[in-house]
Amino acid sequence: MDAHPEDRTRVKAVLQRAMELEGAARSTYVADACAHDAEVCQQVERLLAAHDRAPTSVVPPALTMIDVPPDALVGQIVSIYRIEELLGRGGMGEVYKAHDAKLNRPVALKLLAINLAHDTERLRRFRVEALALSSLNHPHILVVHDIGDHDGRPFIVTEYVEGLTLRQRLMGAGALPMRDLIDVAVQISSALMAAHLSGVLHRDIKPENVMIRPDGYVKVLDFGLAKLAGQHDHDDAVQWRTRQGLIMGTPQYMSPEQARAEQVDFRSDQFSFGALLYELATGRPAFARRSLIETAAAVINDQPDALGRVCPQMPPTLCIAIQRCMEKEPSRRYDTTRDMHRDLLAVREHPMEVTRATSPIPGCDAIVVMPLRILRSHPDADFLAFSLPDAIAASLADRHTIAVRAPLAVQRHGGADADLVTLADAMAAQFALTGTLACVEGRIAVRLQLLAIPAGTVMWSDARVATLQEMFELQDAVAAHVALTLPGSVVATHVGAQLRRDVPNSAGGYAFYLRANQLAYEVSHWHEARDLYRACLDADPLYAPAWARLARCERLIGKFSASADESKACLASAREAFERALALNPDLAVGHSFHAELLIDVGRADDAMRLLLERLVIRPNDPDLYAGLVPALRFCGLLDESVAAHARTRSLDPTVPTSIHHTWWMKGEYRRALAETYGDIGYMQGLALASLGREREAVAALRRREGETTESRIRPYLASLRALLENDRDKSLAALESASALQIDAEALYYLARTFARLGEGDRAARELQRVVEGGFWCHHAFERDRWLDPIRPRGDVQQLLERAREQAQLARASFVRWRGPSLLGLAITNASR
Repeated sequence: MDAHPEDRTRVKAVLQRAMELEGAARSTYVADACAHDAEVCQQVERLLAAHDRAPTSVVPPALTMIDVPPDALVGQIVSIYRIEELLGRGGMGEVYKAHDAKLNRPVALKLLAINLAHDTERLRRFRVEALALSSLNHPHILVVHDIGDHDGRPFIVTEYVEGLTLRQRLMGAGALPMRDLIDVAVQISSALMAAHLSGVLHRDIKPENVMIRPDGYVKVLDFGLAKLAGQHDHDDAVQWRTRQGLIMGTPQYMSPEQARAEQVDFRSDQFSFGALLYELATGRPAFARRSLIETAAAVINDQPDALGRVCPQMPPTLCIAIQRCMEKEPSRRYDTTRDMHRDLLAVREHPMEVTRATSPIPGCDAIVVMPLRILRSHPDADFLAFSLPDAIAASLADRHTIAVRAPLAVQRHGGADADLVTLADAMAAQFALTGTLACVEGRIAVRLQLLAIPAGTVMWSDARVATLQEMFELQDAVAAHVALTLPGSVVATHVGAQLRRDVPNSAGGYAFYLRANQLAYEVSHWHEARDLYRACLDADPLYAPAWARLARCERLIGKFSASADESKACLASAREAFERALALNPDLAVGHSFHAELLIDVGRADDAMRLLLERLVIRPNDPDLYAGLVPALRFCGLLDESVAAHARTRSLDPTVPTSIHHTWWMKGEYRRALAETYGDIGYMQGLALASLGREREAVAALRRREGETTESRIRPYLASLRALLENDRDKSLAALESASALQIDAEALYYLARTFARLGEGDRAARELQRVVEGGFWCHHAFERDRWLDPIRPRGDVQQLLERAREQAQLARASFVRWRGPSLLGLAITNASR
């Protein structure tokens, strides 16, 4: 960028003193004098290099070059481009906004600085940038329109991008919100993946070289230090260092191998990208020291502050991805940039990883309970690697002063083989329970350790050898020892009895249970998951969690998949399974959470809310109970409270899914709704896209899900919205009628009612809205802001329905306050929820 007057004065002062010195003394002085201003350092370095290389007849004296007017070309014609304004000035030259007279469009024109026209190295770099950009064709990489020469000065013409660099964005607003960060990360990684697949390394990834448009669209700029496939590394040290021994570029974003002037490959860009994301997330550079030399040394030797502590709201998967990019050794980074991009896509597409707080209660510590490592395998005992720590985690969840990261959550981040410190940091845990499992001659040996993280201090350890049945009986003692060693109060007195209720008694049955859990949140696998839960219970009929999860599957199949007759049978089976689960264990949190969903289905959302709040008084750290509150509160019209319940769920266990995407949509937060649609039947993805004005994408997504689903109740539901977006009124109405006849969910009926209204079917829309309110969906804020309901809003019957919804929501709010909801969710008591 063009220097301000005070910067030019500073450049002159530093330059004048530097010209009196030679060799290492000059290098050291410049590095220290410009320690906090890379731009001033680059200007001084450039001027010194030009002064040393050429006589004054070719290049003006260094001190006079500072005062060359930066806007001398404004108003002139370069080739077919009329120069309109100076956009910036850097080490390579000036960038202007220009007008393409031939195609009548704005462009950006980058012109090599006049004093560098005879600089062989700078000319080479300028041509490399032109070649790199012209060889790439990707939506997130700046597009090259033209390459030419003006009075002996080469220029590159690119698309003109309206927006801010990420540096400007950081300076103006600080760290990016987490969802913006994830979106930016995915776009940049997509660009880097395309460049690397084309054999192009960027080698200068930093905030100044990425622009973000007002609509959030990202463009990667400035390939001036790029390296193309086939380019000879004739002298990498010369390319990366000036005569004075100063590192070119911006050291805090260089990879360690780059800072050491070693040969680099695509993994160097990964490191720079990780450093960029670190700064976008925290608002401060990962490596920033007093001088450029100290900064380069920090890049090579030091570790930045742990992301899990500096940025506690970061999803664990994103934290791990960034840390992997920033590994000092290239071999520990991603094998391909495609793998890196896929990991970031997974962060964006899996809502269960996206929102996390450090702990559910202020000042509360957290423990990550690791699956056991199997040292000697045996088919009848290996299931203990999960079931034993899972039972201990369930026990510890009763404590009010500790948050528990359960083994199933750990498994999503590498399981027992994951790096413990990295994992604990990503999951914001201060303690870890680890162990090993071995089966020797019919007996089971278990060794456990409780560690303080990151020091690795052993706080407690134990080794047990027992039979399979004895191992179940020993779980109570193990849980009690762990609980008493941790900071805080003693373990609840009822934990032992609960623990014995919630342990499996069959290795084969537990294997069925674990596999069913993996499938149960995908619509296409509901039937398979149901069969696996049944197989588990055939082998182990006293295992309460399996009864609860079977009940959930029966409910979902009956609600969304089965025929009318089959639906009644499924829902009856669901009620029976819930009763079995809660009879075996009245304190089973997942049982109460799923049972609450059944209450919501029959129009009793307020009772579901009360049930869950009652249980949370006893188990305030249980994520399943908070997850159940998300839909219950939404149905009651308490949207902010629903969001708070989701956040508390994620803080306790990022793997527990919720229906938060519907809550975000009801609040008008369509981008957030779209980001959370993983596991949805497909309707919300299409609706959120359409609400964002991306109707073509919405139609494609809905059509794809229609083709994928085998569920009879879901297909017309999807088709009704898809046909409306395609302006096919008749097909949309036909699908609506079919979906309405099959649908029993009050929230789903609301989506149908608004679609009827959009199509001008006022009477039909009003009848559906009556079913909505009578069915227990009282989200009046959504009704009031929904423009699709505008045609029927003035009707008297509709006004009565809206008033009834408001009244029911007010009653539900009073119950929420009475049952300690605000304190459990950390909310202030207010009179309205938007």
